[in-house]
Amino acid sequence: MTMDFNVNADTTKASFLDYQIRSLYLETERKLPCLLDDSGCNLSEFYILRAHWDKGSLSFTELSAHADLSDESATKAIASLIQKGLLADIKGKGINPLSSFKLTPLGSKTRQNTMAKYDRFIAELYAGLSEQDIEHALRVMMTLHQNLQLDSVQTGENSTVTSIF
Repeated sequence: MTMDFNVNADTTKASFLDYQIRSLYLETERKLPCLLDDSGCNLSEFYILRAHWDKGSLSFTELSAHADLSDESATKAIASLIQKGLLADIKGKGINPLSSFKLTPLGSKTRQNTMAKYDRFIAELYAGLSEQDIEHALRVMMTLHQNLQLDSVQTGENSTVTSIF
């Protein structure tokens, strides 16, 4: 990765921060399946259920972006959620980029139960941090995210990371 601007951070500390971000992500990903044991869902399915369903239905593209899943992983997760009776295909034309999906009543209940467990998990994870600390960390993460996107644009790479904020 090449940057065309001056780096003002100590790269040793920045490298350690990068390591900590990755380590925290991996450890979190290892613990999340415990939250899902009684739901019958895997992580990809959880990420689909966790999407912002405020408008009632979401397109395949929106679900894939909210869950930050590849099209292939999103297709498998959506198909599985439909098979389990948690999601419904509104148009009934199969899983494709033009499809729209909605949570079934069972899907809404499963989402509610799983999100309550997830909220407790997050509350425990962030216990002891002030709101200001969390907001500062979020600003740092979003700046790093923007820097990665800038670098992707400069190098012509496609960035698959999306922000839900």
